[in-house]
Amino acid sequence: MRFVADSPQDMPWHVYTDKAGLYARFRWDYAPELVAKVASRTGLTPDHAVADIGAGTGILTQHFLDRAKRVYCVEPNVAMLREADSRLSSHPAFVSVRGRAEATGLPDNSVHLIVAGMAFDWFQPEEALREFQRILSPVGWLAVFRYKVDGPLLRKMSGYLWELPQPPRSIRPGTNDPDRYMTVGYLTEECKCSCEETFEQYIGGVSATEGAPSLGSPEYNESYAAHRRAFLALSVDGKLRMEYTCVATVGRLRQP
Repeated sequence: MRFVADSPQDMPWHVYTDKAGLYARFRWDYAPELVAKVASRTGLTPDHAVADIGAGTGILTQHFLDRAKRVYCVEPNVAMLREADSRLSSHPAFVSVRGRAEATGLPDNSVHLIVAGMAFDWFQPEEALREFQRILSPVGWLAVFRYKVDGPLLRKMSGYLWELPQPPRSIRPGTNDPDRYMTVGYLTEECKCSCEETFEQYIGGVSATEGAPSLGSPEYNESYAAHRRAFLALSVDGKLRMEYTCVATVGRLRQP
């Protein structure tokens, strides 16, 4: 099912338009254990609706499809949403929504749980909070999922990449501070995660990030060579073990 809400096209999240395919294939997943804890904490049942805001290619959305009657995949970037559609539209709970955190187009009091992943700091906090208050049921919840590269691995990689110029980053209007959205007493859970990547998977994930040089650009070959050296130095038998921490914060919305 598809629903279309108003969505400006000249917005900063369109830096991902040319990276949508890479993002869908190579970005890390969120920990299923944390999804299960959030579902339990919020009392999510198969009769409820969930809205994944800034859902991108549906990496987080997919974890809720078998847990809810309806899961709205709300994303402003057409290319990213198209990737989600191609992977998830066959599931009866999936609803594709072209919309923004500040203007989802969803009905009033229509969802039991709002979730957001790594797109959380793209949201305009006060406008998004008002919209969340509008679409969330009176007993509803907000859960924010994020992940971060663990320190030891980050330091090892930095030793090989420090000479690369810092990629440009879009100015993000939002914040990762849950106090801007949630009342006192919210709960934060963490889970250690890891995966083993081939070089194709590794460089695909790197290339999917904001600011990474695009294939064919003057900066791409230099970046590729540096990451190749890092991978060869740190990998074992052609696989690099990536270690990261997945974090979920869940609570009630505060008043705008």
